[in-house]
Amino acid sequence: MGKKFNRLLLLSLLLLLFVKLGDGYPYHQKNISITYPQKRRIRWKFGGLYNRVQGFFPYGGPILESPPPWEFNISFNVGYGFAHHRWSSKLRLERQLLNWWSISLEGYDEIFSQDSWLLSTRENTLSSILIREDFMDYYRRRGGLFCFGFKPKGWVDLELGYRVEREKSSPREAKWSLFKRDKSFRENPTIEEELLRSGILKIKVNRVTDEQDRPQGWQLLAGYQGGGGDFSFSRYRLEFELYQRVSIREEIDLRLKAVAVTGANPPKQFLLDLGGIGSLRGYRFKEFSDGERLFLANLEYRFSYGGWFEPAGIWFLENLQIIPFFDSGLVWSSGEEFRPDKLKSDVGLGLSGGNRDDFRLNFAWRLDKGDNFRVGLRLQRIF
Repeated sequence: MGKKFNRLLLLSLLLLLFVKLGDGYPYHQKNISITYPQKRRIRWKFGGLYNRVQGFFPYGGPILESPPPWEFNISFNVGYGFAHHRWSSKLRLERQLLNWWSISLEGYDEIFSQDSWLLSTRENTLSSILIREDFMDYYRRRGGLFCFGFKPKGWVDLELGYRVEREKSSPREAKWSLFKRDKSFRENPTIEEELLRSGILKIKVNRVTDEQDRPQGWQLLAGYQGGGGDFSFSRYRLEFELYQRVSIREEIDLRLKAVAVTGANPPKQFLLDLGGIGSLRGYRFKEFSDGERLFLANLEYRFSYGGWFEPAGIWFLENLQIIPFFDSGLVWSSGEEFRPDKLKSDVGLGLSGGNRDDFRLNFAWRLDKGDNFRVGLRLQRIF
């Protein structure tokens, strides 16, 4: 009885913590952190996460914002992983040049994942703690980044940089979770230890406005990373997101994503996967993997029913949204041609507690002959 009570108490505290720390911009909230105080030149940021490589990882550090005319920011984070018994750290210096230009320098020794676009860190942490399910793959990287920034408008952002880092595998170390104790975390994929030198170019055009947690507008991101070192490769990325209101209660959301990895021997951690959470929701997690080309389309139609229940005082239905959705995508190798008839597709229905998807259930059916029904829980918008 005592152990059960302790688990329920810990679960309640975790849920309270995640609801509190989840406040903020819905589709860009990635970390679990608190910054205090908010309005001083020197602030402190603290946070924590849990995954199958680091285990429990608390971190923190200062953020220094200088007054004019210097216009520079310095941030430093350091944390310790209790499962793999290693420190991780990151130092960033940024200086504003004139009105539109900036220059930044980063140095880091950290555990990193290419899968942060699938789900947020807080969702992954909660899943790892509760049901021993970690949806990200990790590797260790140590190096630095030098970057120029150019922002001529408030909605246009251009970055040009050069990154040098050494990367190597990080094995699964964590063994604990609140529930499903007879289950093991899946192994973390291994990579070859390598030195990468790469140039980086990123262009972002953001015309999204946010009114009462309801986005409106569009966003375009184009990126390139390529170079040499132990591996010769190039990676091209293009993403487009659209949030279109149809009426006071209706909205259409669309995401298009295309990625291409080229080169004779691209690094394994840059190969592409699809399936499951954050991508093709009617399929198994990363069912399609190790591709060099990726295409993904997610289409959602949001209808807010909440106002219908407000006069009746049914509080848990006041923000209810019904969300039919459609996913379609494909990963393939560089030696193959893209064929529309090979696209993997699913349809589904989401039930959400509001525009931010703080609590959302997804029911998805794949449209081929495989397992045809999957249920997923999300605590944040996928895009």
